[in-house]
Amino acid sequence: MKSYILDITLDGTEPAVRRKVAIPSDSSFFDLHRVIQDCMGWMDIHIHEFVVGKDRTLIGPAALKDVQDEREVALSDHIRKKIHYTYDFGDFWEVTVSYAGKSEDYLIPKLLEFEEEAPVDDAGGLEGFKRIKGILADPSDPDHERVREWMKSFPPRSRQFVEFSIATYLYSGVRNGRRGVNPLTIGAMTEVFTVPHTGDLYVDVENGKVCELVDSVKQKSRLGKVTEKLIESDPERYAAITVSYDDLDAMAESMAKEFGVEKKIRIVDGASLLSLSKDDRTEWLTYSISYYAKQVLDSVGLYIDYGYVELPVTEIKFREMRKDPEKLMSVLKELDTSQ
Repeated sequence: MKSYILDITLDGTEPAVRRKVAIPSDSSFFDLHRVIQDCMGWMDIHIHEFVVGKDRTLIGPAALKDVQDEREVALSDHIRKKIHYTYDFGDFWEVTVSYAGKSEDYLIPKLLEFEEEAPVDDAGGLEGFKRIKGILADPSDPDHERVREWMKSFPPRSRQFVEFSIATYLYSGVRNGRRGVNPLTIGAMTEVFTVPHTGDLYVDVENGKVCELVDSVKQKSRLGKVTEKLIESDPERYAAITVSYDDLDAMAESMAKEFGVEKKIRIVDGASLLSLSKDDRTEWLTYSISYYAKQVLDSVGLYIDYGYVELPVTEIKFREMRKDPEKLMSVLKELDTSQ
């Protein structure tokens, strides 16, 4: 799959807060928005907007007036234009996105270069950001301890966290209102299932993000954070996913036989999975992960879009379907191409 290489720079920073990222070429502007959020370590809690090209095309959330819906605009349609992104119309963070070339090496968004930590949300703009950096650098400052404690309420902004945060975003591309997951993406996201975590894993259905259930006060998460309060307030948004290495190993065993491959290692943890992928450089393991991921996603009401263009593919949320047999039958009829 082709990817675009993008330079992403936070305007007005010195030294420059800059990232270089790879993003699949079939991404939407919503995917670009999520990648910018992740590569800066922001929490996506404020409004944002894109201004694109000399004609200043406005692209953003569908809720905004007079903008094109970012979920339905392909990045490829504007890739060689200057792209300006504004986040938080209070602090007014302005980001410039520049096209830097193509690559065929990346199936999922990936951080390639990282320069300087970005400001946290609600830092007070560029001047506030400078003041916070100065306070943190001076233990004798009377506000040092207070600001240091306040900073603990935000996700880490280190390269390691940013790199992982980008990799755990399930980009969707322009799907004409549907939400799907490409199996190649899942195959490339092996580490999503191998990173140690302290709690239960969830998929943020709205934002396509792998999350971890954490105590938002006492713990730090390497993944996106979701709390019990959030899940209770919006239960349809967060879908619990349970990953079992035994189940994945059984799937791999089955697929290895299909491919006529000898599976030499039992999958018991992340390290064994990675060792297996290095030992047997064949596509059977990618298929194993893809099919296993399909089972996991199916169990929480998502589906994998295999791109069968001849089918009028419809998003099926199984939790809703089970409650509404009539709606289920109408969906099945729409999918039935035998008539």
